[in-house]
Amino acid sequence: MSSPTRSAIWTYFKPDENDQSKAHCKICNKTYSRKGRTTTSLKNHLKSMHPEEFNLFESSHKEKQFQKIKADAEKVVTPLQEAKKQLSLEEVVLKEKKLIQELAPRYNFRERFIFTDFVCKELYGKVAEKVKQLIEKFDYMSFTSDIWSDPSSNASLLSLTCHGISENFDKSSIVLKCETFDDHHTGDITAEKFDTMLSEWNI
Repeated sequence: MSSPTRSAIWTYFKPDENDQSKAHCKICNKTYSRKGRTTTSLKNHLKSMHPEEFNLFESSHKEKQFQKIKADAEKVVTPLQEAKKQLSLEEVVLKEKKLIQELAPRYNFRERFIFTDFVCKELYGKVAEKVKQLIEKFDYMSFTSDIWSDPSSNASLLSLTCHGISENFDKSSIVLKCETFDDHHTGDITAEKFDTMLSEWNI
């Protein structure tokens, strides 16, 4: 059983040693009933009778929740994230290959086929299959797009993102395609690009 003083509210209250359904306020020394052994009545007392302490409690509580969400998010590592991490590490190593060979002669560099076969073929195939499964669950879809241009190199990128909600009301946004856009940015050419992108996903 978890400790009754786990909540931050117990910074301002102390459980009754003889009756766990009651608690003593450390500020005004009054005793309050914990209805159902919850902390709701204690929070209400702090809010109405000790507003300054309540504001401190709220700030502490929100910070604790934020840190928990952040920690949980950091624990979740998808196969794609792991592959990206590994790829980034390999890119750094390749750039500093000579230095690495001096510092760690026993390190074995990965062959080029690891990237051409695994990243470009196997990894892309797995991600694409997952995207298709998500799209099939959408009852309705909408699309957004954007174009990025680099004036220094005259290079442009065109992206197409799909937004949908499944029958369980799960919302997802998926980047279907991002490719170079070297043509003139006219409506006809852009529409043709979109048709090609959508056809690749059988949309």
